[in-house]
Amino acid sequence: MQKASASPLGEVRSVRWFATKTERGPIDALLARFSTDDPVRAAIQARANAYSRDCGCKMGALFLVGALLLVVVYFLGVGAVSFRTSVAGIVFIFVAAVSGKAAGLGLASLKLALLRRSVLQKLQNERSLEHVHMH
Repeated sequence: MQKASASPLGEVRSVRWFATKTERGPIDALLARFSTDDPVRAAIQARANAYSRDCGCKMGALFLVGALLLVVVYFLGVGAVSFRTSVAGIVFIFVAAVSGKAAGLGLASLKLALLRRSVLQKLQNERSLEHVHMH
């Protein structure tokens, strides 16, 4: 996570806490067990990087567009645009966008956890094969 640091002018630089959402420590510890030139490690590391960088914005944008379409269809279908329905529409759009962002973050965290689990199983299977004794 990036920490806020003060500049010489006393301003605080922005903190990107919203973009760093998943802890990569467990998957990085598992990747360290692979050799550095292993192509499987590179593929897994690329997936882990993508999942850990995902900030949920894509899913938030999809939810936002869906909410906008629903509000427009509602106003065109009902035809009664008032202050109350306009505020309700704006609140609905905002809640949908935030929900989409949260869903995107949750999905990326789930993908990273499932990747970690599959790597752990792969390592355990390889280790069990190394200890097979033929009689």
